[in-house]
Amino acid sequence: MAYDAFYERLVDAGRWLIVGYSFRDECVNDLLARAWDARKDKPKVMVVTLGDQPTDAQVIEALRRSEEHTSELQS
Repeated sequence: MAYDAFYERLVDAGRWLIVGYSFRDECVNDLLARAWDARKDKPKVMVVTLGDQPTDAQVIEALRRSEEHTSELQS
């Protein structure tokens, strides 16, 4: 039920702010990827972390997106 609510919010939100998440949880990564794929208009994504992990490449991989779509990511 919590994952369903999370998914619905991701599909509706125009911006995703992801704070302190390492992108190592495949269940959450799958949910993020499904919500991304379900959207016609992709959200702006900002990831806030302490240090250099996760890298942009890890975030893109988690969302299962190609390098050509990185303009939606804000570092």
